Amino acid sequence: MSIKTGYQFLKVNSNLPTMLHENINTFRKQNLFSPSANNSPIQAIIVPEKHRLRTLKDALMQAGLLTYAIFSPTVREGTERLRICLHSFNSETEIINLAKIIKKTI
Repeated sequence: MSIKTGYQFLKVNSNLPTMLHENINTFRKQNLFSPSANNSPIQAIIVPEKHRLRTLKDALMQAGLLTYAIFSPTVREGTERLRICLHSFNSETEIINLAKIIKKTI
């Protein structure tokens, strides 16, 4: 039943996939290196120093931006990363602010 409801929701809100792709493109235009696929809503920023990754995650949280810090041993040591999940409801301002904080912190 929930899958059917999901498809019905997307049918009624057919603009959501387009909005998501626009947000992904906005993020990718911010000149941040991400090893993630260009069209993926999940983007990663490699931050190999654990204290810098913690500082970055905290700075983003202070700004009201929820991201996820992925530390070793979940990933190989030296490849720690910030995991960013973009959504159709994110605003362009939020995405640009996210990028500014990342650039300023790392």
